[in-house]
Amino acid sequence: MHIQYAKFVSLVLHDVHHNFPIFPFDSDNKIGNIPYHYFPSVSIQQLGGCLGYAVMHYEDQDSRRVCCVSCSDEVYSSFPDILTDAVEMGMAAWGGKTMTPAQALTLVQHLSPERDEEEPYIDGEGNEQTRT
Repeated sequence: MHIQYAKFVSLVLHDVHHNFPIFPFDSDNKIGNIPYHYFPSVSIQQLGGCLGYAVMHYEDQDSRRVCCVSCSDEVYSSFPDILTDAVEMGMAAWGGKTMTPAQALTLVQHLSPERDEEEPYIDGEGNEQTRT
């Protein structure tokens, strides 16, 4: 599997979808610009832990977001530019830019500094959960 980290600017400054990703992609990989043009070749990768699909900032309404797109080895060998294209063209309206893993980590640490919080959220199956 090949992955590409991306940063983009959301037109929505808060998460109105209970931790579901917002445009330019959606959790079902069938709605939004990336899935519309690239499904099933490129998908949005869920990030580890309770981060969900995009890391975003809540405290000062920083509209920058970090996400990760991925594709299979087969797709990548046939179309080596597909992930870059998906970010820089598929996310163009949202200012999509590719990032190295180190750049993504630096921005994530700024956007989502380490903290302890408990909050309710609805998981992908519609169940209410609590995360710390």
